Amino acid sequence: MLVDKKMPYDAEKISEQIEDLGKAIAFAEGFGILGAVPTRAHNPGDLKLHGYPTTGEENISVFDSDNEGWHHLYDQLIRIKFSRSHVYNLSMTFTEFASHWTDTSQSSWLNNVIFKLTELDYVVNENTTLGEFFSSKKGE
Repeated sequence: MLVDKKMPYDAEKISEQIEDLGKAIAFAEGFGILGAVPTRAHNPGDLKLHGYPTTGEENISVFDSDNEGWHHLYDQLIRIKFSRSHVYNLSMTFTEFASHWTDTSQSSWLNNVIFKLTELDYVVNENTTLGEFFSSKKGE
């Protein structure tokens, strides 16, 4: 996932949906699994940012800490939610979101994101749009 660094991270804008979508993406990327590239790179979103060292076949960015990696993931999700992304828009379905976010097994990634969000009590599927997700509440 390629992003730019123009909009500063704003901790005030981290909603429950942003935090939970971040968790779902990290789960789908394999973050937290011992030896997995996102875990070693402190990069829960498997992000590719200019100006950072890279690792793995996909050349994902390596951050100094897990906190820094979460910071960058939340920043990207905030951009999406507030229509400041140059790649994503709120009318995209989760299927379309997956096709832009990951270069590897998109259906597996999508299924893992939806599984995790469902486990976190969201009612979502592959046709749910990002706008619908960001305006939803758990259990709806």
